[in-house]
Amino acid sequence: MRSRITTGLQALALAAAIAVFLGVVHRHYPIQRWLFWHYLRVAVLAGFWASACASAGCFLAARLRLARCARGADLVLAFPLGVLAFELAIFLLGLAGWLGPATFVLLPAVCLLVGAGHLLHLARAWPRRPPARNLVELALIGFGVLGVGILYFQILSPAPFSWDARWYHLPIAQQYAMQGAVRPFPEGWWLGAYPHGASLVYTWAFLLPLAGQFDKLELCAHLELAVFLATIASIPALVRLLVPGTSARLAWITIFLFPGIFLYDGNLGAGADHMAALWCIPLALAFARFWRSWSLRDGLLLGAFAAAILLAKYSAWGELFFPAFAVSVRAAWLLLRKRGGSRRRVLAVFGATAGSALVLSAPHWLKNLIWYGDPLFPILHGWLKVHPWAAESPAMFRTFVSFTFPPAPGMKGITDALLSTLTFSFVPNDWWSYHHDVPVFGSLFTLTLLCLPWLRAPARLYLAYLGTMATLVAWYLMNHQDRLLQAWLPVMAGATGATLIMLWREPSLLVRGLVVVLVGAQLVWGGDVPFFPTHNIAYDSPLRINANFLASGFLGTPARLRPYGVVGEIGESLPPDAVVLLHEIQLETGLGRRVVRDSWQGRISYPELATPLAIYDMLRGLGVTHLWWDTDNMSGWNSIASDLAFMRFALNFAVDPVRFDRYTVAGMPSAPPSAVASAKVAMLACRGPYAAGWYELADLVTPEPGHARALPRAPLGELDQVVEQAGFLVVDPACHGNLPQAVEQLYRRPFTREGRKLYVRKL
Repeated sequence: MRSRITTGLQALALAAAIAVFLGVVHRHYPIQRWLFWHYLRVAVLAGFWASACASAGCFLAARLRLARCARGADLVLAFPLGVLAFELAIFLLGLAGWLGPATFVLLPAVCLLVGAGHLLHLARAWPRRPPARNLVELALIGFGVLGVGILYFQILSPAPFSWDARWYHLPIAQQYAMQGAVRPFPEGWWLGAYPHGASLVYTWAFLLPLAGQFDKLELCAHLELAVFLATIASIPALVRLLVPGTSARLAWITIFLFPGIFLYDGNLGAGADHMAALWCIPLALAFARFWRSWSLRDGLLLGAFAAAILLAKYSAWGELFFPAFAVSVRAAWLLLRKRGGSRRRVLAVFGATAGSALVLSAPHWLKNLIWYGDPLFPILHGWLKVHPWAAESPAMFRTFVSFTFPPAPGMKGITDALLSTLTFSFVPNDWWSYHHDVPVFGSLFTLTLLCLPWLRAPARLYLAYLGTMATLVAWYLMNHQDRLLQAWLPVMAGATGATLIMLWREPSLLVRGLVVVLVGAQLVWGGDVPFFPTHNIAYDSPLRINANFLASGFLGTPARLRPYGVVGEIGESLPPDAVVLLHEIQLETGLGRRVVRDSWQGRISYPELATPLAIYDMLRGLGVTHLWWDTDNMSGWNSIASDLAFMRFALNFAVDPVRFDRYTVAGMPSAPPSAVASAKVAMLACRGPYAAGWYELADLVTPEPGHARALPRAPLGELDQVVEQAGFLVVDPACHGNLPQAVEQLYRRPFTREGRKLYVRKL
């Protein structure tokens, strides 16, 4: 009795202490406004989603007899299989127009239920063993937890998300969610036709009901984190395959020996690279199984993971080069050895493997073929009749691809690609602003290659290095930016870890000591990488950005949950059903409204439309209700004619313009413009690209390769008469700094393009 009374009094004392504490802190920082609740919510939802994918994957693996899901190792294949099934389900539900709050709840719930028995069995069978058996293992686990912690800290706010995430991975997902369906982008947005398996997953996050932009964006980041944790958890399975007889249970920490994973933008940031990395180890394991068995079942599994990579992103396709080549060679070899029915079986299995990859990747290529006339839209526009496609689209596409890192032409490019297999980790291939010429990625992979000849390494370990080097060749020939190697990093880490384990097993203390020195040197060298202030949007390190964000409660920062400042402010100012035309605006994430883009697309060509009335009809036909443009500057990525035609329409006919920092937002006119507009352009130039003189608007469209730029149709004459007659002025201030006063009366406020002032006439 006394014990119960004591327990009750202790409980009351603790409850009182909690009440007093919460009452005091609530006055300083209201409990309901704590960031903790936002993180808890999205973490629980990400765990729910991951469990649903694991459950669905176990169900499929068991039904197809690919794995029994009787032990934790089976999740290495089951979880990625479930993620692929989830992506395909979102795509199919989207085609049917069934994306909404009900989908957010029911889809993962169904996935969880179908394989719940397998998950319960796995939970009961999970080995009960201490996480660390000695101080060395405890230190290694601590190192791995620190690595995960740094990556997690970098995603605690959307501010450090990557450029590509904000440019198209997240906008694709948000557009699908907001329209409740997977539909073609009416403007023919090229990035919307890219492979975007990650965006299909993020679409589910944007369906989150009763949530603001902050929670939806953070849920996307936590889904990526869940995928990353599953990816590194699969590294021990690869190491066990490469070095039979080792448990390799701590091999997952080897991924943090590649410090580029902490650097923007190789880190986590709601992008697609780490989502694509989920598939590389399952692909390797499935390839090994299929190589041994040449069975239909294993071939279908290999095809499924190949399809997942095809759906992930173009830069990940290089992962398929080595397995595709090896499987083709093995098929040819088996055909030479077999006879009769056995030969037909070889062909059937090979065809089924390739066919499964083709069928399951149809959400990319077949969708594009039907919607745009090109399975790789717009890459094959020179060979196929793609749609939509405007006259200036080829020039715009050349500008678009100029942002990639292509190889040198001819044999030099091939030679450089081959050399990159040995030099990639010491000769950075990236934007200078990210890490200058400092090597931060892959050094241990290259250096452990030196040790292989002096180890009794299994042939499959050599194949892991060979396969990675083949991927490096494909990477270099496609688009050799360091961050894009994140998709193959888990295999690099697994091969490196396997070699380090074999070196550590050597009886020589000297060898072990040198292993410690080598790994220690890499750790010390890369220890400052997470702090590089090289984020190309925020111009700081993600760690410091989020440290400041976490202090926002204490500082009382207004609208701290509004993502991306002015972008979120613009979104909040617009009605929920607004459809916004983005004129040369690239980073739309945080707007929270449906959009149409006039950059990197094939339909909207302002010079072709030419007149304000034609532009009005086009934009109204696309459902546009508002216009958003940079008030004072144009990027120079589109033609001068495009800038002039758009700005004439926007400055003369858009209604209720409002300035938001550097941007202007205005409504579409309620009635078609009726004013007659001159197409005459006065080029007041003293240097290229166009000579001084009179032009028509259509003359200033970027020419095709091999064609000279247009020449003036007539000389200018007296400046006062030019100002009176022109519909547009393109002025180089270097030689025309003083313009007649009539310019202010007859023309709208100028905007800048590549140092020139562009004026459109008042209508």
